[in-house]
Amino acid sequence: MRPETKIHTVVAILMSFAMASLFSGYFAWLNLGFTPAWIKAWGHNLLRAWPIGFVAALLLGYPIRVLAPSWSLALHAKPDQGRLWPFVSATNPTIHPSQNFRKLI
Repeated sequence: MRPETKIHTVVAILMSFAMASLFSGYFAWLNLGFTPAWIKAWGHNLLRAWPIGFVAALLLGYPIRVLAPSWSLALHAKPDQGRLWPFVSATNPTIHPSQNFRKLI
Protein backbone atom coordinates (compact mmCIF):
# COMPACT_ATOMS: atom_id res chain seq x y z
CA MET A 1 0.00 0.00 0.00
CA ARG A 2 1.34 3.42 -0.95
CA PRO A 3 2.03 5.93 1.87
CA GLU A 4 -0.59 8.33 0.46
CA THR A 5 -3.22 5.58 0.54
CA LYS A 6 -2.32 4.73 4.14
CA ILE A 7 -2.62 8.36 5.15
CA HIS A 8 -6.00 8.75 3.46
CA THR A 9 -7.25 5.57 5.10
CA VAL A 10 -6.13 6.68 8.57
CA VAL A 11 -7.70 10.10 8.02
CA ALA A 12 -10.96 8.42 6.96
CA ILE A 13 -10.93 6.20 10.06
CA LEU A 14 -10.27 9.09 12.45
CA MET A 15 -12.60 11.58 10.78
CA SER A 16 -15.47 9.11 10.51
CA PHE A 17 -15.03 8.12 14.17
CA ALA A 18 -14.99 11.75 15.31
CA MET A 19 -18.04 12.70 13.26
CA ALA A 20 -19.99 9.55 14.18
CA SER A 21 -19.16 10.08 17.87
CA LEU A 22 -20.22 13.70 17.91
CA PHE A 23 -23.41 13.30 15.95
CA SER A 24 -24.58 10.05 17.55
CA GLY A 25 -23.96 11.53 21.00
CA TYR A 26 -25.67 14.80 20.14
CA PHE A 27 -28.78 13.20 18.67
CA ALA A 28 -29.02 10.67 21.51
CA TRP A 29 -28.85 13.61 23.93
CA LEU A 30 -31.60 15.44 22.04
CA ASN A 31 -33.87 12.40 22.32
CA LEU A 32 -33.04 11.25 25.87
CA GLY A 33 -31.29 14.10 27.69
CA PHE A 34 -28.36 13.38 30.01
CA THR A 35 -29.64 10.15 31.50
CA PRO A 36 -28.04 6.73 31.99
CA ALA A 37 -29.93 5.58 28.89
CA TRP A 38 -28.11 8.29 26.92
CA ILE A 39 -24.71 6.59 27.32
CA LYS A 40 -26.12 3.25 26.19
CA ALA A 41 -27.91 4.82 23.22
CA TRP A 42 -24.77 6.78 22.26
CA GLY A 43 -22.62 3.67 22.18
CA HIS A 44 -25.23 1.67 20.29
CA ASN A 45 -25.73 4.43 17.70
CA LEU A 46 -21.98 4.94 17.35
CA LEU A 47 -21.50 1.27 16.46
CA ARG A 48 -24.12 1.68 13.74
CA ALA A 49 -22.95 5.04 12.39
CA TRP A 50 -19.17 4.58 12.31
CA PRO A 51 -19.03 1.95 9.52
CA ILE A 52 -21.36 4.03 7.38
CA GLY A 53 -19.28 7.14 8.00
CA PHE A 54 -16.06 5.28 7.23
CA VAL A 55 -17.33 4.02 3.87
CA ALA A 56 -18.66 7.49 3.03
CA ALA A 57 -15.30 9.08 3.96
CA LEU A 58 -13.42 6.60 1.77
CA LEU A 59 -15.74 7.07 -1.21
CA LEU A 60 -16.20 10.84 -0.97
CA GLY A 61 -12.78 11.88 0.36
CA TYR A 62 -10.93 11.97 -2.94
CA PRO A 63 -13.64 13.77 -4.98
CA ILE A 64 -13.94 16.37 -2.24
CA ARG A 65 -10.15 16.88 -2.15
CA VAL A 66 -10.19 17.40 -5.93
CA LEU A 67 -13.05 19.92 -5.79
CA ALA A 68 -11.92 21.84 -2.71
CA PRO A 69 -9.10 23.90 -4.33
CA SER A 70 -11.23 25.10 -7.22
CA TRP A 71 -14.17 25.92 -4.96
CA SER A 72 -11.88 27.77 -2.59
CA LEU A 73 -10.40 29.82 -5.42
CA ALA A 74 -13.81 30.46 -6.97
CA LEU A 75 -15.27 31.67 -3.68
CA HIS A 76 -12.51 34.24 -3.26
CA ALA A 77 -12.13 35.24 -6.91
CA LYS A 78 -12.85 38.77 -7.97
CA PRO A 79 -15.13 39.20 -11.01
CA ASP A 80 -12.27 40.56 -13.16
CA GLN A 81 -10.12 37.42 -12.64
CA GLY A 82 -11.96 35.52 -15.37
CA ARG A 83 -13.20 32.56 -13.30
CA LEU A 84 -16.72 31.26 -13.50
CA TRP A 85 -18.25 29.50 -10.52
CA PRO A 86 -16.77 27.04 -9.61
CA PHE A 87 -15.29 24.61 -12.13
CA VAL A 88 -14.35 26.43 -15.31
CA SER A 89 -12.27 29.39 -16.32
CA ALA A 90 -13.46 32.00 -18.77
CA THR A 91 -10.46 31.38 -21.02
CA ASN A 92 -10.71 27.57 -21.08
CA PRO A 93 -14.14 26.18 -20.16
CA THR A 94 -12.95 22.56 -20.30
CA ILE A 95 -10.17 22.90 -17.73
CA HIS A 96 -10.29 20.46 -14.83
CA PRO A 97 -10.53 22.05 -11.34
CA SER A 98 -7.24 20.57 -10.15
CA GLN A 99 -5.48 21.83 -13.29
CA ASN A 100 -6.91 25.28 -12.66
CA PHE A 101 -5.51 25.17 -9.11
CA ARG A 102 -2.09 23.99 -10.30
CA LYS A 103 -1.85 26.79 -12.86
CA LEU A 104 -2.23 29.40 -10.14
CA ILE A 105 0.47 28.01 -7.82
